[in-house]
Amino acid sequence: MFYILSACIYITTLTANSLPNVAALKGKIDLSGHWEGTITQDFPDGTRVNYDMEAEFTQKKKVVTGVSIVHYQKYAARMSMEGKFHGDLFLKLEEKAILKYDTLPDAEWCLKKGELIFRKKEAFYTLEGLWEGKTSFGGCIPGRIFLKRKAPRA
Repeated sequence: MFYILSACIYITTLTANSLPNVAALKGKIDLSGHWEGTITQDFPDGTRVNYDMEAEFTQKKKVVTGVSIVHYQKYAARMSMEGKFHGDLFLKLEEKAILKYDTLPDAEWCLKKGELIFRKKEAFYTLEGLWEGKTSFGGCIPGRIFLKRKAPRA
């Protein structure tokens, strides 16, 4: 059976000093807004499957809430999520419920969790990290999340 998406805890030794592009932002990061990117499933044989992902965040102090939307071919699922900053650059994020979804043939959507690193790359901000997840059948094949903040629409 093929399971779509999951998330894992990302253990890292990076500090604000090892990320000079965002070191000056300590305590000033606000993730509120629209983010877009990809989420992957990284199979043990080295195969990587990419899915489109969107997220809409609202941040109050160190607490982040919002929704994520994952797209797979003509299918999509919308999940509620919650998170909290640990330190200044690490966001622990977890999807809590599937709010709306298209039924997948022979598969089920995963609820994901992970720890994402906030970074500045060139002129834009990113969230990157590993994830793992679960369905009613058990664990999902984990992978990576790559999100980039999108500018507000005029």
